[in-house]
Amino acid sequence: MVRPAWQLSASTTRARESLPGTPTLAPLSPVVVWHCRRALPLVERLRETGVEPRIRARTGLPLDPYYSAGKVRWLLDNVEPVAAAARRGALRIGTVDAWLIWRLTGGRNHLTDATNASRTLLYDIARGAWDDDMLGPIPRRRLEPSSSP
Repeated sequence: MVRPAWQLSASTTRARESLPGTPTLAPLSPVVVWHCRRALPLVERLRETGVEPRIRARTGLPLDPYYSAGKVRWLLDNVEPVAAAARRGALRIGTVDAWLIWRLTGGRNHLTDATNASRTLLYDIARGAWDDDMLGPIPRRRLEPSSSP
């Protein structure tokens, strides 16, 4: 006889960036969705410098505003509550999975797995770690740690 069991499952999409602040766990801006193109001018400036082959070699991704890096940079540069939280050290950067884990654990855990981290343009896929060169002004200490899937 199979006994019934309670199960909880969740499915998230990775292409939505969330920037909650501590200690409230409340988002500091609306979620930025995958098709947001506000970072296009930044991406075009970077392309002009010739860094795209190096970025693709490290991240496996083309330089495109579709990915998290440009969106996070745009938010840091243009949304004062996000910039202020970063200056105070109270900013967490992550996709929806990290935000859900943070909310479900009452702020104790803020993490993601390598598959989500690898879609940010901030993660070195060969080393399996956040890439300091790719991070630039994005505060590393505020990214979620990645764990193996």
